[in-house]
Amino acid sequence: MDASAGGRYWVSGLSGSEAQTLVGDLALKVTRGNAAGPSLRHPRVGLYRPWNTSMDEGWTRWLLERYDFDFQNVRNSDVHAGDLLDRYDVIVLPAERPGALKDGHAEGSVPARYAGGLGDVGIRSLETFVRTGGTLVAMNQASNLAIDEFHLPVRNVVGELGR
Repeated sequence: MDASAGGRYWVSGLSGSEAQTLVGDLALKVTRGNAAGPSLRHPRVGLYRPWNTSMDEGWTRWLLERYDFDFQNVRNSDVHAGDLLDRYDVIVLPAERPGALKDGHAEGSVPARYAGGLGDVGIRSLETFVRTGGTLVAMNQASNLAIDEFHLPVRNVVGELGR
């Protein structure tokens, strides 16, 4: 689906009866088009890669690579640079604790270029990205970062529960 295509899906490879069954079973509104279909723009996807190792980021990156998604790795410096909407339509935060995403490695525990995390500057940059039209996909506990730091009018109803 692509907003520039009017929120429509392009489906091909179905026989007439298969298409009619799909339309009937799912109560779809259908418009027939030419064989070429509409021109769709692929979203510009960024996957946040913290310097502290993240199994979830690794698996997410593997899936994106495995299924030929076009994406860019996003590091702290990319987020701190701002103007994220000029470079990305979607940014994915891996399932990591908010503190790990925000703070990263402590100063002096690793070489200086690998220290720190998103920090306040990065979080404000992500918030601006979202509030100006970007899509932030926060997986699992990374959602708490957005809820808390963006002051969203929601709460995590399972946040206080144990595993």
